[in-house]
Amino acid sequence: MSPAELKVLVVSPSIKNWPVALGIALLVTVTGLLGLVLLILNLQEATLILAVGMGILVGPALQTANTEYWVTNARVVERGGIFAKTETGLVLSEIKKMKITRNKLQKALGVGNLEIAAAAGSMTLAGVEDPEAIRDKILTLK
Repeated sequence: MSPAELKVLVVSPSIKNWPVALGIALLVTVTGLLGLVLLILNLQEATLILAVGMGILVGPALQTANTEYWVTNARVVERGGIFAKTETGLVLSEIKKMKITRNKLQKALGVGNLEIAAAAGSMTLAGVEDPEAIRDKILTLK
């Protein structure tokens, strides 16, 4: 970010965006734990199921916790990554189109995706709360 740029808005993906993944992960994790406790499965299979469930559970949480979107007076920036941080940005003046998408679950939870297309590429602000307000803020800065 250049010294002349000012952060106007900072948002992150909402934890509300991944309840389905959380539910599946909990189901798989509980299955693995039951397998261990009841010895229905042998130890190796139950451990594998438990590890998969924990991976499904922890992955979205880590990604959500390590992703941030900024709107500055010059750009829209996505910064994230679990092991290595990456940063991509689109210049506000080059933005051609913005579109809000939601599946039924996202609509019920009040989150959505803001897809932004610009001359240099595109980006999606995934699973953010109140994407309309973010879109409106970008439009006022453009």
